Amino acid sequence: MGSGTPHHPSLIVVLMGVSGAGKTTIGKLLAQDLGWKFFEGDDFHPQMNVDKMRRGIPLNDEEFFRPDPRPKDWAIRHTFRYAK
Repeated sequence: MGSGTPHHPSLIVVLMGVSGAGKTTIGKLLAQDLGWKFFEGDDFHPQMNVDKMRRGIPLNDEEFFRPDPRPKDWAIRHTFRYAK
């Protein structure tokens, strides 16, 4: 993510796609090239879900769509950190 200033707020780029599409690879390369921070989507899942996905077991609808305020809260903190 860009560093941002009061006159040029930070930009958040979200890469989405199916499992194995290369989101992490592209995201890391993009962040490295632009000098941004990279955050993996798994950082916002409960550890139980991460463990399940790493074993190749897809999440069910309840696990996948469980309301989790962390991604929204993180985006607000990083996007609007200079907002009054």
